[in-house]
Amino acid sequence: QPPPPPPPPPPPPPPGGGPARPAGPQLRALHWKKVQPSGKGTLWASLPKAPPIDEAALRELFTVKAAGGQKPTPAPVSGGAGGSAVKKEQQPALLDVKRSNQIQIALAKFKGRGIPAAVLALDETVLKQDDIARLRECSPSPEEVEMLSPFGEDPRLKETVRWGPAESFLLDMTAVPRLSQRLACFLSKLTFEQRKKDAEAQVEAINKAVQCLRGSKTLPLLLALVLQVGNALNAGTPRGAAAGFTSEALGKLAETKSTVSDARPAQTSLLHYVARVAPAESSKQLRLELRDLEEAATLSSAGVAEELDGLCKAIGEPRASLGESIRA
Repeated sequence: QPPPPPPPPPPPPPPGGGPARPAGPQLRALHWKKVQPSGKGTLWASLPKAPPIDEAALRELFTVKAAGGQKPTPAPVSGGAGGSAVKKEQQPALLDVKRSNQIQIALAKFKGRGIPAAVLALDETVLKQDDIARLRECSPSPEEVEMLSPFGEDPRLKETVRWGPAESFLLDMTAVPRLSQRLACFLSKLTFEQRKKDAEAQVEAINKAVQCLRGSKTLPLLLALVLQVGNALNAGTPRGAAAGFTSEALGKLAETKSTVSDARPAQTSLLHYVARVAPAESSKQLRLELRDLEEAATLSSAGVAEELDGLCKAIGEPRASLGESIRA
């Protein structure tokens, strides 16, 4: 009996390079970006031989299942009309569900406005302050920019994945040059005047507080009284004979409690004691003299200085970005 004829030769590789897709069911795709062939001495040129794998088991695990429990439709070998297209829900997703939902919720609030064009033109009639904050959260990350780049170069790739409004939005935003810097500068532009007014009001409040403290006649008197009482309590100790104290000591007056005995069962604080021995009407006079402290009491000089520094950066960063754009 003559031996069986040899198997037919494999089909030629496609024009783009690489082996042809094997005949049979369609498999899940691993979306990656191929590197260019490297020269000698690189990692890719000196990879060790990979261990063998069970390709049959691999295909069984990653075959795209046909709907309704039917057998998978073989993928056509040629460009003919055979085979049905893979349904959208069976195609791999580029974005996870949480990220896709975040972007689509933001898009619903924009109500069809031309966002990329508005960002490019810094159009205040389209984009408001809240919109900028929302856009910064939805801007494509560097990883997403790299992932979407092939889809901008070849729109036909969109048919191979689940492509929706979120993906389209991210791809459109990748076309805006210097997107992150542009949004940051735009936000600074929209908020600068109000931030400047708020900072001016804070500085004015602190200036008023300083002036009323310096102009008070009752405050020095009460501080002298506290110093005297404290030195009396601290006599003979390293804390005694003080010429002054820091403002934190004033908070300790209410915490310093009197001792309790059978003769004096009610406890009082050093603050109450100072108030009792202070000149009459001093409490009322002090409140009158320090009436401008109320607004400044909610502020901190460090916080105001930080805000002023932020305003300076808000001016400097756009200038730096403009200079880089001109040089580019």
